[in-house]
Amino acid sequence: MPAAPTSVFTSTSETSDLLLIIGVKTAVLTNFPRRQAIRETWANKATLPHDVKVFFLGCSPILRELSPRDQRRFQHAVTLERSVYGDLLTEELDCEDAYRLLSDKVKAFLHFGAAEFPRAKFMMLADDDSYVRVDQLAMNLRDETRSTRRYVGQVGDVSIFSHALTPYRDPTHRYFVPKDQYPLNQFLPYASGHHYLMSMDCARFIAKNCWRLRSVNGVEDVTTGLWLMTTQVHVEATPSFVSVRIRPCIDRAFSIAEFSPVGIRSIHKNILHGRNLCHGYDQIVWKRYEAVTPAEMVALSEAKSRRESIQLQIEAYTYDIDHSEAVGVTTIISTPTQAGIKVSCLPSSETLPDYSSRVCAQIHLHFPDEVDSTLSCREVAMMLRAHFQRRYQRMEKQRTINNSWLELWRVNLFSTNSEQLHS
Repeated sequence: MPAAPTSVFTSTSETSDLLLIIGVKTAVLTNFPRRQAIRETWANKATLPHDVKVFFLGCSPILRELSPRDQRRFQHAVTLERSVYGDLLTEELDCEDAYRLLSDKVKAFLHFGAAEFPRAKFMMLADDDSYVRVDQLAMNLRDETRSTRRYVGQVGDVSIFSHALTPYRDPTHRYFVPKDQYPLNQFLPYASGHHYLMSMDCARFIAKNCWRLRSVNGVEDVTTGLWLMTTQVHVEATPSFVSVRIRPCIDRAFSIAEFSPVGIRSIHKNILHGRNLCHGYDQIVWKRYEAVTPAEMVALSEAKSRRESIQLQIEAYTYDIDHSEAVGVTTIISTPTQAGIKVSCLPSSETLPDYSSRVCAQIHLHFPDEVDSTLSCREVAMMLRAHFQRRYQRMEKQRTINNSWLELWRVNLFSTNSEQLHS
């Protein structure tokens, strides 16, 4: 961590030549490992281009579902992160940190950028599972002859992703869009919310008209496209913004989305060693997977009995890394007849869902005969979470691990906000 805190605000004299402001959408309470992976790779302040700024868009965290004790602990953790890194926006943005309110988060960030950095030329939105080639993107934008009325991103391809341009009408679906909010049966073209870029005049239009546009609200990326369409700015598709869930990893991309923290760090390591961006791409290890929600924990006992019936043994251990009081985790998977394999991680740099997916992949790779086809990665994740929750509680009582490391781990293990777990 840096020795001294930095402010999210910089004097106008230092930002007069600002080219690009990137806002990384993040869930404040659950996604610290993703933010840290980005800080230590493509958004590292030591290597970030001088005319680019990166902020994490948190809004005000929703704490009302937590106990008073947990509210105080989370608030302290957020305050500490803000003071140390100076890049996490919470009270600066007039919004609450919930997935269903992402469009409010975008409007708030565009208002923040237009007000604090009015001379910047472009603003970009990205998810916290993205790797952005900031140097290449900035170089391309500096050479750009047109710096107004620009709205650029990854546009949904119906031939690849059949629902990309079709509203979901099921009220239980995460991307539900009611007919009274959007009556058409097909969306007009828009840039995927994974990552998109707009010129400052477009950002300023949305910021100035946010109250007039409040009736046009809903799924964030669709809504942004509609806002800009009211001023006759249409999305420009670019092959330089891609998602590994839809297309393979592309070496020449400026931004690649839906990576785990391990994937983000792997790409950065490739760049540092002069290799192709996607060298050694591993779909299971690099790709981000959805988190397990608290509601799914009710299936834990059923998953446990299924595991016992197939003779698969999963043991997980925690330890102090090199006497540094940091938490390390190792899971050993074995059967009565086969020696175990180990899967390790650092909870401060990899989320529990990402780690669980790696464990699950190793189970199916090394023990195909012992594993029932109905054993899902979600069940593996539930087993690990339950086991680590018990470990955490013992370690907390013993006080053998530094409290700051335990706090990072606690967010992964005990989050109760299902919307934020799916962010």
